[in-house]
Amino acid sequence: MKHAAAGYPTTFGQAKPGKRLRRGAAAVELAVLAPFLVFLFLVTVDFARVFYYQLTIEDCARNGALLGSSLRSYQETGWVQPYNDITAAAVADGASLNPPLDSSQVNVTAGKGSDANSNVTVTITYPFTTFTKFPGFDNTFNLQAKCSMRVAP
Repeated sequence: MKHAAAGYPTTFGQAKPGKRLRRGAAAVELAVLAPFLVFLFLVTVDFARVFYYQLTIEDCARNGALLGSSLRSYQETGWVQPYNDITAAAVADGASLNPPLDSSQVNVTAGKGSDANSNVTVTITYPFTTFTKFPGFDNTFNLQAKCSMRVAP
């Protein structure tokens, strides 16, 4: 069967003169690129997780320090419910992490600032595990957040 205008055969799968047949080229290209695309996707997901977890533990440290800075003495802990200590307030904010933040990962210290006023410092160290093992990097590393606030006079 011939096309009237060009004179070329119209059956599917035949190459025009001077053109190479490229059947299956897209499948081969996808097969070559698919592992790289999957790796790129996993790197993106891990980066987003690191970003989310870091923001979450920074919020935990900030909220623990905020609670600690507003308590002038242990007599005022009665009106702070259900979190009657700084560590519990920080841990409660980290419940959305997987695994959840626990009290052994929270360190609270009281001290004096550079202006000789009392301050409270909350430091959180959280072990983060990636989905993928990146070449040259360990699969688990620690994220750390630290917040220091002046205790209200």
